[in-house]
Amino acid sequence: MRWILAPLLLLMSVPTPAPVTLRSLDSQTVEAHLGRLVAVEGVYTPVAVRKRPPSVKHDKPNAPKPRTVSLEGKGGSVMLEIYYSPAGVRPEEEIARFEGKRVRVVGRLERTPTKLHEGIPMATMTGPYLGDIQSITLVSP
Repeated sequence: MRWILAPLLLLMSVPTPAPVTLRSLDSQTVEAHLGRLVAVEGVYTPVAVRKRPPSVKHDKPNAPKPRTVSLEGKGGSVMLEIYYSPAGVRPEEEIARFEGKRVRVVGRLERTPTKLHEGIPMATMTGPYLGDIQSITLVSP
């Protein structure tokens, strides 16, 4: 039994690397840090992402609020998670707390993966995103 637990204890004691703080979201900086754990500051901005044809108009008073979010930073923006995945639908409480405010997000900077729908590549998100989000903290109101 000890020989089974020893490797698990060793893995649990390995520290998580500290995130790299990105000062900009320009394309060069993003390319240089793809796949890494990063910390990025920007404005938490809900974004309406529609399927074609638009099933709901987001500009009407009774329309549901957007549940996907973009982090608008210096030099560019990134989505929080992949908008068409369950993690990309941000919690309403999170949106209410951070909408329009400057936040710091820690997550893994990734390139948008190819998504196949019935064997055909979808024309969807083309930019990078922050996945495996570890934290979102308020920087300034």
